[in-house]
Amino acid sequence: MASKYVDQVAIVQVIGSVFIKPELLEETDKYNITEEDFVTDFHKVVFGAILKIYELGAEKISIASICDFLSSKPKSEAIFTVNKGEEWLKNITEKAIPSAFDFYYNRMKKMTLLRAYDSYGIDVSNTSLDGSSAKRAWKIIKY
Repeated sequence: MASKYVDQVAIVQVIGSVFIKPELLEETDKYNITEEDFVTDFHKVVFGAILKIYELGAEKISIASICDFLSSKPKSEAIFTVNKGEEWLKNITEKAIPSAFDFYYNRMKKMTLLRAYDSYGIDVSNTSLDGSSAKRAWKIIKY
């Protein structure tokens, strides 16, 4: 069963922003993006490719570099191709708002936390998904 604690807009914005501005990955004291933040294999493949290409020294990430990187990973390349990855990346490049990265990053991380709580059997059904209970959620996180 798919989790209801997924914010697709936030995930797309985070991936798009990192694709456009990969130097965001350098801010490890501020951002910690993990595989658990993504629920689909496609998003994991795309983000993983961006991360690895950046870690290997690329200052800019392109669709061509992602395709080239994935060409040596048949399973990941198949996931990317089936999901029309090149077209998807072109679309998110137009829609991503790197200046709003913090907002979308925090929304994505909130959903990751809610999925984790839910998977451990903690009832989070009363948690507001629109951010109105953010203060209460941050109190929980801090403890």
